[in-house]
Amino acid sequence: MKKQALSIAGINLETKKQVHFVLIASNPFMLALKYQKAIDKYHVESWTLRNFEWECGNTGLNAGAYLCETMEELTGLNLA
Repeated sequence: MKKQALSIAGINLETKKQVHFVLIASNPFMLALKYQKAIDKYHVESWTLRNFEWECGNTGLNAGAYLCETMEELTGLNLA
């Protein structure tokens, strides 16, 4: 089993407070499902995706858009 860990830092749009959380899944598809459920109420400021083979991430104004694009490329799903 290959573990995927997605670390997200951003702002909760409901409370306007800084948040940091980690989503963990056994594969990219399960991670994408968790990502879809969790991401709606957050503005993503930075993220890091790690597994046993590689690590990637992004920071800045468009970090959330790049995260969505990365998740789509990994799974082939339309997450937008």
